[in-house]
This record gives sequence, C-alpha cells and structure tokens, in this order.
Amino acid sequence: MPTRIAVIALAAALACVVLAAPAGAARPAGTHCDQGIDLGFTTAKVFVRNMTCVRGRQILRKWRDLPENPAPKKTVVAGYTCRFGGTELQLTVRCTKGRKLARMRWGG
Repeated sequence: MPTRIAVIALAAALACVVLAAPAGAARPAGTHCDQGIDLGFTTAKVFVRNMTCVRGRQILRKWRDLPENPAPKKTVVAGYTCRFGGTELQLTVRCTKGRKLARMRWGG
C-alpha cells in the first residue's frame, strides 16, 4: 500500500503535466491602456504587451517627438524597433523589443 507522501507526490506530478501549456500555446493577452497619447489633432489609442502602460506610452512619446518628418517606415527608439504604417484611414506605430510590444493607432 503506497504511503500518503507518495500519493501526494504523484498527484502533484500529474497536476503539473495536465496544467502545463503546450508548446504552441497562445501568447498572453495584452492591455489596452486607458490613457492615450495626444498627437495634437487627435488622441492615439495605446496597446501594450509584456510591459506597463506607462513604459509603453513613454516609448511611443519618444517616437512621436522624433525630428524626422515625414516619419520613416522603420526607426530605433530607446532600443525598441518601431515601424510606422497603416492605411489611408488608420495609421499605426508598432514598437517591439523581444517579446515586448507597444502599439498606438489613430484615425479611422
């Protein structure tokens, strides 16, 4: 007859196997920040993943304050690679560094 400690250890091991995420599991959901970024003519909506809203807005404000006009398609801001793009109706800036993401959208 198995001991109580062996049964508990076996139950814990089985729980770890059952609860472990598969290799192709979905990424953790991000956060839509309550405060946007004022662009003068509109307020951009901000979304972040794997960082705080404060840090995401800080990076996106640094991109906004770049002296280059018009904005280049790809730039590096504070170690983050930022890509500017979108359509005629909605413009997007997406800054990434590893798994970290800060994104803002405006228009449309």
